[in-house]
Amino acid sequence: MRKALTLLVLAAGLLLAAGCGGDDNESAGGTTEPTASCDKASLELRTAGQLTIGTDNPAFPPWFEGTKEFDPWDPTTEPTKKGYEQEVAYGIAKELGFTDAEVKWTVVPFNQSFRPGPKKFDFDINQISYKPERAKAVDFSDSYYDVEQAIVVLDGTPIAKAKSIDELKDFKLGAQ
Repeated sequence: MRKALTLLVLAAGLLLAAGCGGDDNESAGGTTEPTASCDKASLELRTAGQLTIGTDNPAFPPWFEGTKEFDPWDPTTEPTKKGYEQEVAYGIAKELGFTDAEVKWTVVPFNQSFRPGPKKFDFDINQISYKPERAKAVDFSDSYYDVEQAIVVLDGTPIAKAKSIDELKDFKLGAQ
């Protein structure tokens, strides 16, 4: 599991770094927009030399882990660097040239993360799903986690026979 997560973080970082590179292909005339540099010194940061990452509080496992197994992490405390999203964030920071000491976490309530207006973070990592109305206010990265929706039920129960969303309407469902 740890090896798979490490490979995923590395892949995400490589994709991010690839987006900062130039294009070796020359076009036949015309002009092209210059590619943005991902060099640490050229990034427009909230605070020079510091990468400020936003997430909600508390941040729950498996996305973030607290000091005890299965405990949520409070972003106002020392980072544990454990959990899927925390490891992705540190992987991105490393690819951009930041040390762990140059990463600062800030609490951003979920609904504030994509609300129009100024932000108090350089990027937010918070299980935010893409929606067109959200994309009008913020830029989304390529997905780093693809979600498959599922309903888990006990075999042999009446709900197990449901084959469509319409057949679920009479049942009480819990979701996260």
